[in-house]
Amino acid sequence: MKNKIFKILLLVLLLCNITPVLALSSSNKDLSVLSVDDHEIYFHKERTKYKIVIEKGENELHITAIPEDSKAKVEITGADDIKANNYKVVVKVTAENKSTKEYIIEAEEKKEIKEIKSDNIVDQIANWYNSLGIDNSIYIGVGVLILGFIIIVAVIKKVKDKKIDKTMDKF
Repeated sequence: MKNKIFKILLLVLLLCNITPVLALSSSNKDLSVLSVDDHEIYFHKERTKYKIVIEKGENELHITAIPEDSKAKVEITGADDIKANNYKVVVKVTAENKSTKEYIIEAEEKKEIKEIKSDNIVDQIANWYNSLGIDNSIYIGVGVLILGFIIIVAVIKKVKDKKIDKTMDKF
């Protein structure tokens, strides 16, 4: 008897164009928003790794992470003490069906560049090299190369001048 009632109920549902909906738990573990206060990141839900540059001494990041699915849960670890967490923050999104996805934000301290204002051309070149992060010992090598190039050019010019002088002697 129960089987007949079920079949009649199913037939009524089909005739009335009513589709029974099964409540399945969501597997959406994507974020719709990921931002870091005072830092620019270009968020895309499929991209899971980000790098930012922080000021020297900055140790805390204020992160906004909003899931696409309101039933998903977000957990942020490492943002309150980034130095203790090796400059790494993990934003973990857990979907309703318990599947997870991690977004990682790696921070790097801004490197300090020493700038010396001077009208001296040698100091200006040294400042330019410093801005490139080149080791000071390279100055000697570059200087030797430039000096060598000047000497070679001078020798070639002298040799050409002597050949021209000898040629002129024949006339």
